[in-house]
Amino acid sequence: MNQEIGGVDVIPVNTERLRGVGSNDIFVVSDFGHIAHYNGMNFKVIQPNPSILYESCSYKDNLMIAVGYDGRSAFITRLWR
Repeated sequence: MNQEIGGVDVIPVNTERLRGVGSNDIFVVSDFGHIAHYNGMNFKVIQPNPSILYESCSYKDNLMIAVGYDGRSAFITRLWR
């Protein structure tokens, strides 16, 4: 059964990449610096730098890495749980 979670109420811009290790442990990155984590109940959204356009992310163990750019520079963002 498919279930929609989030939507524009969580991240109101283009979702670029979705990575997770289970249905209750998912990261989403998008344009304008949005990073969201879904814990099975709700999303926590952070926006460390609104000028970053995130392109991809990877998630393993307790480390999430997101990569993006702002038109001039490349950025790597690391988040630990």
